[in-house]
Amino acid sequence: MSKQINLHDSCVKRGKNGGIFFCNGCQRTLCFKHVNEHRDEIEKQFEDLINQKNQIENDISIRDDSQYLFNEIEQWKRENIE
Repeated sequence: MSKQINLHDSCVKRGKNGGIFFCNGCQRTLCFKHVNEHRDEIEKQFEDLINQKNQIENDISIRDDSQYLFNEIEQWKRENIE
């Protein structure tokens, strides 16, 4: 549900009337000047999340590779040493 904006609402960034945009995500009202700044902040947070996701996927892949190699070594030991 979206909030009806009133020009008497204050922009959270500058504290003055003239808020024209209500962000449903953070529940804050912003003026036209600060909408782009807010969008840039959200994009930066999103990029950070994507980078974290990629790092986690990379870490999981490395662990999977390590487990595979460990299993190969164990199999080789069973076949050749025992």
